[in-house]
Amino acid sequence: MRTLTRASSSDSTPVAPAVDSQIQPMLSWLRGNGAVFDKVLISNLNGADGGSGWGLLALQNCKPGDVLIHLPASVLLTYDDECDTNLLALISKVPKELWGMRLGLRLLAQRAAGQAAFWAPYVNLLPTAFQGVPTFFAGDAIQALQYPPVSAQVGKRCKFLISFAAELASIRGKPEDPFKMDVDANALGWALAAVSSRAFRTRGPTEPAAMLPLIDMCNHSFQQNCDTQPNSLGGINLVANQHIAQGTPLLLNYGALPNDFLLLDYGFVVPSNPHDYVCLRFDEGLLENARLASNMYKEPIGSLDSLEQWQADVLVALGLHGPGANLEVRVGNANLVEGRLVAAVRVLYARSAAEVRGVHLDKLRSLEFRLSLQNEVRSLSTLMGTLVVALAGFPTTIENDLEELEKLKRLPEERPDMCLSLEFRISKKKHLVAAIQNLGQRVKGLSLEVEQEHAKIEGGKKNATKDKHASSPKSKGFGR
Repeated sequence: MRTLTRASSSDSTPVAPAVDSQIQPMLSWLRGNGAVFDKVLISNLNGADGGSGWGLLALQNCKPGDVLIHLPASVLLTYDDECDTNLLALISKVPKELWGMRLGLRLLAQRAAGQAAFWAPYVNLLPTAFQGVPTFFAGDAIQALQYPPVSAQVGKRCKFLISFAAELASIRGKPEDPFKMDVDANALGWALAAVSSRAFRTRGPTEPAAMLPLIDMCNHSFQQNCDTQPNSLGGINLVANQHIAQGTPLLLNYGALPNDFLLLDYGFVVPSNPHDYVCLRFDEGLLENARLASNMYKEPIGSLDSLEQWQADVLVALGLHGPGANLEVRVGNANLVEGRLVAAVRVLYARSAAEVRGVHLDKLRSLEFRLSLQNEVRSLSTLMGTLVVALAGFPTTIENDLEELEKLKRLPEERPDMCLSLEFRISKKKHLVAAIQNLGQRVKGLSLEVEQEHAKIEGGKKNATKDKHASSPKSKGFGR
């Protein structure tokens, strides 16, 4: 199988001849089926768009609304009721949340059909390996993530691949086998990675995804210059959303995704990802540790084990209490702390129902609102404590990680999986540190307000004492 892998930013191999020889069959196939792409050029970008290798460039100056690529429905690799019934039967056994594996089975069927397959010119160019996807990480690289939510997802996916491969082995060579070849866990993992990293949910989250030849070579940016749009023929267009100068990389936004999903599905992380966060479980243990970390452990607070009814009502409304509660809260993102956690802590520190009566949940969730000065000092200090707890959950410091990353980069044998794991956890920690500093400044400002308020009260007491003395009868000085 010929490959067109995305090279690293340090790859200085001459580009044009290699690209032409490898990709020409797919380009001819696309044109022969009605695709139009005369405004784009495939090139090794060598990091010009932020760190990727292969990608697309604008072949000419483009204006907003220009169609850069037109793909008819016939070249979109997806599945529907007209597919092989044996294949559809297997697809139906894959959990809906593993939508990438569902389409991956269709991709494997095309791969199994070899050069006779309709999508062979496209499948031939897919990478043979996805080293950046954690499913293929070595065990020490998985541990190096230092983040159980992602490690658990990797384990869950691997467990599924192994069990599904065993099911395929049980029908191999039988009439119901749609592949007529050996499909093991590695092949399933390849298909899952290929689809997850390249497919688009063109028909919405509940419909089958589709792989979009050529368009899927656009790399990611949260400041994208292109969008995908359905066209009148049931296909997909790549459309410029701004003026794009000739030679500029064409970029799509893969979504407002945290690094968890970018790493799991696409095999990369964004260092300053504004959508990244750290997950914590909202429970008594988190609150106790946060109050200890922030020196708030002596301050009165409601207990999750014995809530007042008015506190329970608000927490239920926030989805943090009662049947069906989602106790996963996010910290360290662009909002510093998830609004549900902000509101919950404020309510737990509230002295009575009157303090929160009539306050809309949106206000309770906002860091720009306060119930009272005293409540806000306690609440923000405790919220800062949750961030400290989250940071303490990582066994190494940012400095340790940066030092280890530099050592890895100097090794003669590359370890891209370990480097990605380190970059992933460094990003998480930097987000937490920045959020701690932000909340720390807020708490410092509140503390100044408290001091000013106390000074005002003390000043009022002194003035009252002076007034009292001034109004008292004066002695005539004759002694006792």
